[in-house]
Amino acid sequence: MVMNLPKVEHIFGGLIVIFVVLIIINDRRSSLPAGSNSQSNFSTSEIKIKYTKKNLNVREKPNAESKVVKTLMPNEKVRTKEIEENGFTQILNSENLIYGWCSSKYLQNMPLSANELHKPIKLIKEAKYYVRLISDSVKIKYAPNPNSSTVAIGMKNEMFDLDKMEGGWYVIFMFSGMYRYLNISCAIKVDSIQPYSFPIEVKKQAYIELYEAEGKSMEDAYLKFPNEALKQADYVSVLDDKYKLLIFRKYSIPTPYSNKLNFEGSINKWSTK
Repeated sequence: MVMNLPKVEHIFGGLIVIFVVLIIINDRRSSLPAGSNSQSNFSTSEIKIKYTKKNLNVREKPNAESKVVKTLMPNEKVRTKEIEENGFTQILNSENLIYGWCSSKYLQNMPLSANELHKPIKLIKEAKYYVRLISDSVKIKYAPNPNSSTVAIGMKNEMFDLDKMEGGWYVIFMFSGMYRYLNISCAIKVDSIQPYSFPIEVKKQAYIELYEAEGKSMEDAYLKFPNEALKQADYVSVLDDKYKLLIFRKYSIPTPYSNKLNFEGSINKWSTK
């Protein structure tokens, strides 16, 4: 009895089909967006620890025009994914989820040296003008719109860094580095502020509480948006501004001194003493 063996060309053709299917599957996997579930978490071998060279904005997308979701301090340790796009590096949160992008040129592998940390504080941008609240209770808005959500409540005589005036609103900076908004009827523009001369123990205790507030902001944001990294990051910035304003008020330190206090506390390691 003679067996009917399959023709060689049929076998060869079948192998080609299988090979093409495997290529298509692999291509589809590699083309998944960075925020998809399959790429939300990374093995620890792919994660790199970096340190910031200066105040550095974390942006929602890898370009300089994208929304700022957080501002990092000089010498801050961050978790990164070694993927670059347009000169930006992916930044990960504590759950190894991508929550933003930083300019790669301001990240380095080693912490800043003591000499670098003690250079003149030209890394810190100081406003030329400020606003002082003139109403007893002022709503600080998320956007320049009376119907926008309220980030925090300001009290009479509190001061903030002024960026500009825009359509009936003062555009101010708070602790998160995000723009916030005050109706011009509630504040006045000023060009001076009291000196940065506060007792060392006051500054130290304020810094420690501010440091702890950052952890609370991240924890509360994670509880509210456990599986949505971008919403988490945005909510962290709101809570940062809300919680830290209460601390500056508690110690009667004007909020425009936030950067100086953070820098002083960082180089003196107040949070670890």
